[in-house]
Parts: sequence; C-alpha cells; structure tokens
Amino acid sequence: MAIENSIAGSILPNYNLLQKSGLRIIGEVYLQIRQNLLVNPGVKLEQIREVHSHPMAILQCLDFLEKYNWKLIETEDTALSAKHVHQHHSKHVAAIASKLAAELFDLDLIAPNIHTMKNNYTRFLVLKREQEVRKKRGESETSSLDFSIVMM
Repeated sequence: MAIENSIAGSILPNYNLLQKSGLRIIGEVYLQIRQNLLVNPGVKLEQIREVHSHPMAILQCLDFLEKYNWKLIETEDTALSAKHVHQHHSKHVAAIASKLAAELFDLDLIAPNIHTMKNNYTRFLVLKREQEVRKKRGESETSSLDFSIVMM
C-alpha cells in the first residue's frame, strides 16, 4: 500500500484505510516512480484523445500532458487504467502507468518517463492479515504501534 510520496507527502486516505483494515505492517519498500504513456499496439500519438490514470500520476506528468489537448480521466489506479486500455482495444485512449503495466497488459510504451520530477519516490507498506502474522510468529498476541494524525 502506498503511504507516502516524496513530492506529494503523506497519502492520508491510505492511513485511514490501514487503520480500519485490521492489517499489520510487516515491512516497507521505497520505489522510484517512473510514469509512462501506454497505448494499444500500433496506436500513434496523434490518435490519442483521452488519457486515463490515477490523479496523482496525472499531476506528476502535467508538464508533458499540457503539450496536448487530451481529455484527462481520473481513475482509481494506474495499473487498472492500463488494464482498461488493453481490454477496450481503443485507438484513442492511453494510460499513464509503469513499464511493468505495459508488459502485463501487452501495451506499447509510446512515451517513456513523462513525469516532471525525475527524483520521485513512494514508500509502500508491506501488509499482512493479523492472523497470518500471529501464526508465523507462533504468538497468541501481537503488538503494533498506531500513530494517528490529528489535523486542526
């Protein structure tokens, strides 16, 4: 689960989800964010009319996107945007997502590294169900620290 970005800061809705989920943090991973423009095979840049992606990814790529007169469609996830482009076989819709998403959904990476800030990292939490954490440790109880953020 993405929890913090070096440009955007804390991803507060995910803190709330984590608190309600009953999941436990078992690790963390920092990943450099590289955004790419993905299309179905054979689609040309001039054919694109819409670009779909997560709002944060769209913001991260505004310098590139402002060069074109495309309709920007916010979605819940970058990978799901890529999946949507693949499933609908559109010649007029692109997605902003990772190189891995292009590989997973057999999409062409028509414009690589379109993000504005080249030194952008996101911290992801590795989560597990509480019951699985207990089983693995052989413990009947686990302890966890929960820091709640109060905004005034």
